[in-house]
Amino acid sequence: MSLTSFGIQSSWTDGAARRVGPPCYNSRMLPPETVLDLRRVFLLRDFSEAELQELAQGMDLETFAPGQEVYRRGRIATAIHLILSGRVEIQPAAAASTSTRLGSAGEGDVLGEFELVTNQTRLANAVASEPTRAIRWERKPLSAAMKAHPVLLERLRFNTEMHRLRSRLNLDWLGEEEELCALARKHIVLMYDAMILPGLLLLAATGLTWWALNGGPGIAGWAAGLFGVLGLASAVWQRIDWGNDYYIVTDRRIVRLEKIVGLYDNRQEAPLQMVLSVNTSSGLFGRMYGYGDVTVRSYTGQIVFPNVANMREMAALIEEQIRRMLRRRRQLEQETIAEALRQRLVTHPGEVPPSATPPAPPPVDPNESQIGLDRWSFQVRFEEQGVITYRKHWAVLIRAIALPSLALLAAAAVIGAALGGLLSGLPVDSLLTFGLPIVIGLGLWWLYQYLDWANDLYQITPTHIVDIYRKPLGREVRKIAPLDNILGTSIDRKGIIGILLNFGSVTAEVGTAQFDFEGVFDPVGAQQDIARAIDRLLERRSQAERQRRQEEMVEWLTTYHDQVAAPPPDGRPADKRDHEYP
Repeated sequence: MSLTSFGIQSSWTDGAARRVGPPCYNSRMLPPETVLDLRRVFLLRDFSEAELQELAQGMDLETFAPGQEVYRRGRIATAIHLILSGRVEIQPAAAASTSTRLGSAGEGDVLGEFELVTNQTRLANAVASEPTRAIRWERKPLSAAMKAHPVLLERLRFNTEMHRLRSRLNLDWLGEEEELCALARKHIVLMYDAMILPGLLLLAATGLTWWALNGGPGIAGWAAGLFGVLGLASAVWQRIDWGNDYYIVTDRRIVRLEKIVGLYDNRQEAPLQMVLSVNTSSGLFGRMYGYGDVTVRSYTGQIVFPNVANMREMAALIEEQIRRMLRRRRQLEQETIAEALRQRLVTHPGEVPPSATPPAPPPVDPNESQIGLDRWSFQVRFEEQGVITYRKHWAVLIRAIALPSLALLAAAAVIGAALGGLLSGLPVDSLLTFGLPIVIGLGLWWLYQYLDWANDLYQITPTHIVDIYRKPLGREVRKIAPLDNILGTSIDRKGIIGILLNFGSVTAEVGTAQFDFEGVFDPVGAQQDIARAIDRLLERRSQAERQRRQEEMVEWLTTYHDQVAAPPPDGRPADKRDHEYP
């Protein structure tokens, strides 16, 4: 399910826009095979065949050619669409912006629910990027279906809430082709529970105020003011803290964003291919109010979405994305085999078909181990020959050089004052004799601290992550791990300074070990650099594997062709020889 499945830029044909482009097929009576295709739609995943037959009576089947507009921004939303096959790109404005993409929707996605539920006009344009079949579900039959099946209303509301959250949350760390599939946070009843203490404080402030106004001691008024301020501050803090935790699922990974205002900022994530299982659990109140924990187990442990609203829907979305990922892999393999067959069939007999050029591996520098080690600037991130290098944040450097810098300033001030005659009691000759070595020593101390900061490097190469710890004039420790061994990453920004200055730690789980990029600037960006490097590596290896399978298929077909086309030993045609009996 893509970004558009939450109604963010979603929905299809409405009003006049429905007639734009080539005519599409419309029928009130869906063909039987189309009714069975409704099982592909995630919204209807657990409906029986009889229920689908009943629901299908209020549906229309529509088809769209590539490039055909399926809805237009500003039209009134009168229906949702269920995508059976194909893909639709969501675009921000007019046809002139066809190169701009806000999201996409494919097989199994539900579109347009946000505008329909909230009675808004369509928020963007949508254009079919390939032949597309979609079910149009008008408002009236959809409302009847939701009355008969309340689970439909619950699921549509869940998707609508995802859109509301998405419009408030900045997810600039998403990849270019990465689609948002699910977004939720803690159930609202948890916020009400957190408001109990602020409510008690405000109630006490009200009672003390009444007492002070009715002849009570003066201290009652002061206590009322104190309790009132504490209650209001606590209520605001609890509301912000409740709204800072998000649980996210994309078509590539699962992510948990967790933040405590002014104290803690953390993001955990794991690739979908590393997920082992998805479990749900809830207590008594969770079952009453419809929330619980979703636990995602991966090779490195687990990521927990605590107290998430509609936990079963969230767990089902994660499992659906894993199934779609596996389905995409199978489709790529089938396409590879089909391409090999097509090449073999069009090749002249006896000629080996040309194989596709395998993807070129990234250029490897013979001195790659030295890239990024000879920079002595104050840069905290730089990229050279495909290798991204991080240093620790300037705050770490400032903390390290603070004492030698103060000592240098103090020594320079004393020497300057003595040379200027302000310190008449200090002989200039003696001061220069002993002061200059001290200044030189302090300068060397400062330089040592700078080199110690500059020598601690974290690198992301096209194939590895590298952690370099080197002491000036001392020992060097270099830790290296292949990118494809990384099972998950997390970031951690602690304290108000780390949050304000945007630095923290990035942890990569590699088997039972951990790689810690400590004190790096923009840990979210560093985490994304690792994720992009892993994606590129996996894509190269996937292409190489598909290429290998294609070449194997070509070899098999060539061998088979040679065996069948070879003349028999007795010189008779192969077909006659095969059909003669002794």
